[in-house]
Amino acid sequence: MQGARPHIAALDGLRGIAAWLVVLSHTNNLLPQPLLVLSGAGAAGVMIFFVLSGFLMGLLYASVPPERPAIADFVVARIARVFPLYFAVVLFSFVVNEKFPFLMPYVHVYNVTIKNIWEHVFFIRGQSVLWTIPVEVTFYSLFVLLWLVRGRSRAAYLMSIAALWLAVVATMYKPLPWGNDLPRYVAFFFSGLVIAEVYRAAPPEDDGVASVFGATLVVAGIILLIPGNYRALFGTGLGSWSGQASLLMATTVCAAACYSSLAQKVLGARLLSLQGDISYSVYLLHPLVLHAIRKNTGLDGLALFPAVIVGTLVIALASYHFIERPCRSAIRSLRK
Repeated sequence: MQGARPHIAALDGLRGIAAWLVVLSHTNNLLPQPLLVLSGAGAAGVMIFFVLSGFLMGLLYASVPPERPAIADFVVARIARVFPLYFAVVLFSFVVNEKFPFLMPYVHVYNVTIKNIWEHVFFIRGQSVLWTIPVEVTFYSLFVLLWLVRGRSRAAYLMSIAALWLAVVATMYKPLPWGNDLPRYVAFFFSGLVIAEVYRAAPPEDDGVASVFGATLVVAGIILLIPGNYRALFGTGLGSWSGQASLLMATTVCAAACYSSLAQKVLGARLLSLQGDISYSVYLLHPLVLHAIRKNTGLDGLALFPAVIVGTLVIALASYHFIERPCRSAIRSLRK
């Protein structure tokens, strides 16, 4: 694919933070007395993921003419990124559930059975944290359609995003009659596309004061995006997926991270950048680690946090080096 492939270092670290917010939230949920500071942190992490997904697609691909080779590159890149580990986890869970149930007292797998295996294969819905993968695949399909529109007219592309974004934001507070929250998730994806267009039109400038302000927005936004913190500070609920405040803060966090040179230095540091590299493995595998530790050690209370963090880190590093990276390289080589 032709065109520049910009890399924004801060987004690596931000993606890693988002993944660990989910880990900490799920661990916190199992404590006898969950910590308020982590209450709902998992939703905050996924919101950041969704905005980043839209931003990166918009930044890397939207300005490239949507010709067949470019679209093929996009599809192959998405398959290489998402499919190998996802299907490995789905298959492992299915085999243990259906063929080796005697292992269940010792290991934890997702509830993938003969009754719902095809829902996972065709990205209709997913068990536990797997629910976000069908949503992401829907984003990919939607982006290709919008990309084709942009190939004909940038104005039509922007108007389409604006109209769709306003439509879903206007209904965020209302219960959806068909019982599907996808439009609310799409709002975060659209916000990422908007940030990408703004970033391309007005690249960041190195300004000391603005950089510090931007980094402050990142930190404050992440803190306030966690519903427990928001309620403690303001005495009212955040609304999570049904609230415009969540959408605004997730969008602000991602935009500020892109524009702040200080955020670039901090979030782009090697340790945080590594967390971004392994974030997908951290996200998909941590529930397996969390519940396996509880089943086999009986750990409870705050001692669960370090055990889950270390266990998840080890498993995620192994997954990244032996599953994600080799499979990604092999699949992408098909386009060379």
